Amino acid sequence: MNQDSQPRAQPRASAPVLACLAFVIGTAALVWFRGGPTQFFAQLDPRNAYNVCFGGQEPTLLCDFAKVYYSQGLRLQREPTAVTGFYYSPFFAVCMLLLSQLGFEAARALWFGLVLAALGALVALPYWFELLRTRRACLLYALALVLSLPVLHDAIYGQVSSISCVLVALSLLTYGRSRRVLSAVLLGLATAIKFYPALFALYYLARRDLETAAYYSLTVVVCIALIPCLVLGGHGYLALVSAIIENLSQLSRYLSRTHYSNAAPSVLKFAAQRWFGLGASAYPIAIALSAALALFQIALMIRAARRDDRLATLLLGFAALPFIVRSCWMHYFVFLPLLQAYVLLAGRPAGLKALSRWCALLGPVISATLISYPYLALFPNVDAYYQSGLVFWATFVLLPGLALSQFSGRYGLKPTSST
Repeated sequence: MNQDSQPRAQPRASAPVLACLAFVIGTAALVWFRGGPTQFFAQLDPRNAYNVCFGGQEPTLLCDFAKVYYSQGLRLQREPTAVTGFYYSPFFAVCMLLLSQLGFEAARALWFGLVLAALGALVALPYWFELLRTRRACLLYALALVLSLPVLHDAIYGQVSSISCVLVALSLLTYGRSRRVLSAVLLGLATAIKFYPALFALYYLARRDLETAAYYSLTVVVCIALIPCLVLGGHGYLALVSAIIENLSQLSRYLSRTHYSNAAPSVLKFAAQRWFGLGASAYPIAIALSAALALFQIALMIRAARRDDRLATLLLGFAALPFIVRSCWMHYFVFLPLLQAYVLLAGRPAGLKALSRWCALLGPVISATLISYPYLALFPNVDAYYQSGLVFWATFVLLPGLALSQFSGRYGLKPTSST
């Protein structure tokens, strides 16, 4: 019996490995075909490549790491203040202080290795959650990641979105394997980097698991407060926190007028002004709609957590981010290919209503198109793409199918036990 079953299990086990290889090869081929990393960066986002990220004679690869993260580490070697553009925690600043002990090229190579490892884990997530189990499905998902603009932005800017997403996903996976302390530590680390993963602590509360919630809270306090205090001293810690708060205040003022954020209040406000001619009333209307949709998503998230549906909890939480987080840049949406796969597969069970099937089909197709690199290439003015909020709409069109998947019996995907 075991000998007969082993050949059938082997292809399934190799699926994520092949998908990771396909992702690496496909991304390398895309970059090479478009003229190499620097030229690809210039074509992908020329405004930032030649302005914000301009370094001497050519754009600086891993721009956010070079201009913000590594610079923050160097700044802490001299004084406990925050560089322009640092909107992260004191813990992350201390991590960059350690990384800045290396030379820039060595530090950048190490950071890029961490980002690549996170992207590799992102490729494997649907397999680990038992959403995709065949080679063909995993390879198609890898192709979607290769062409996904949020994923490309995360890699070429050296951002932390894939790292944060994977830490949250691993937290829920380890919780399902009864490793509660590890789950709390992983989610605490994610929160100590980027703040918004704190939303996923609702999973512990919905499960009434106060012990794991306490371990999570302890991890956050140790990372965000205790460790930076020990490294910087009490006065240095307070000075750094004040500087970060000032940076966040400046960011808030910028977000009130920019077209580049994909947060729901910003996109909906500009859409109401452009499409319906609304004036000052557009913003409060956008805030009200965003709050209502955020509460609905969170309610579904809590419901999924109570059913111990960890994948649905993960995706509902990330789908709620544009309605909660004010600064939703392109790279925040690295979760979209996984969400698209989830909604698409949710429409496959027999006996579903036509509405459910159409939402499960059209939503992922439209979403994948809107965030794809080939679609961006159709824009004569690439900057117009980034000002149109299309990555928000790519999330928005998935919400009906995602919501229906939680109320249609088998339509809601649940992990199946392997034999």
